[in-house]
Amino acid sequence: MDALRLSQDLLECIDLGPSAAREVWLHRTLERLRLAVGASFVSLVEDRDGQVTRWFVDRDGLKTEARELREGLAVRLSREPKQFLCGLAEAGSGFAQGIDGPSGFSVGTFALRSVPLESRSVWVVAGISRPDESWCDRSLALLEIGTRALRTALHIESEMERLEDLAMTDGLTLIPNYRYLRQVLEAEMERARRYGEVFSVVMVDVDNLKQYNAAHGHLAGSEVLQRIAAVLRREIRGSDTVAKYGGDEFLLVLPRTVASGALALSERIRRRLNETLVGRGGEALSCSFGVASFPKDGFDYEGLIASADRVLYEAKLDGRNRVVWTGESGTGGVKSGPERERVREISTMPGDRR
Repeated sequence: MDALRLSQDLLECIDLGPSAAREVWLHRTLERLRLAVGASFVSLVEDRDGQVTRWFVDRDGLKTEARELREGLAVRLSREPKQFLCGLAEAGSGFAQGIDGPSGFSVGTFALRSVPLESRSVWVVAGISRPDESWCDRSLALLEIGTRALRTALHIESEMERLEDLAMTDGLTLIPNYRYLRQVLEAEMERARRYGEVFSVVMVDVDNLKQYNAAHGHLAGSEVLQRIAAVLRREIRGSDTVAKYGGDEFLLVLPRTVASGALALSERIRRRLNETLVGRGGEALSCSFGVASFPKDGFDYEGLIASADRVLYEAKLDGRNRVVWTGESGTGGVKSGPERERVREISTMPGDRR
């Protein structure tokens, strides 16, 4: 009955699932497990490529801490279980004396169970506060049940994260798609409004892709889009976003970047594409760019995108393979292209393009 009741309790917690705040369902699940096994604390330890996070539940509630390890958690556990587990449990809770097998161990005041997941390493550590106590068979059996339930919950969470990533990623170029782009752009607008900052967007369109597809096939056109996406990813900062906007269009979101900085970046990318983008038939391929800035060129999503799209259209009409931005008047007409190879990039702060 104890095992059945614990399973039901944990399933109730897990039913909150990733739709609730992660801390909420982890807290409830770990607290139910702590009470069931009679532990002073239960800790869930998660290692994602050396970034270790610990959720620690005791009588005072949930605590969370994160730290970075130079080597994996599994290595630390196998080499120095005493010191490492005492660190997890905080000072004075006792010592573990060894590891019994691949799934964990239970010696003295500690019990540890691994939670095998593909994406990361997870351990459940339980402890009792009195050094003269030890684990009974019932408590260890309940801990095993709780560990399995946690594994189910974390596996579901991982799958949901993976599906969410897929839903936000363009399948061809493996960069964010329109859905993700809209979220990023609206969040950047909100941030810029709050702090009175400027940011820019750049719309990028492949020149004459329709004719290229007709000559070489759509697979060749897809290769071109993949190569352009790779160049765009390499040329932007970590704080910038590149996303697929349409069939042959990309959009760059450049936080804390005024129009002159966005123009300079766009011109650099345009030249890089001219140097590296060659078609299957040896023909030179190029892109056109339209630059708009918030809030001057649009105070909402639709207005800003419309401004970038309008000046991109001007770049197409003006001969393609060039960058156009709205200029100080907001009426368009400021251009750079093959005839203007030198553009000054202005930067006054690290991370800014002012």
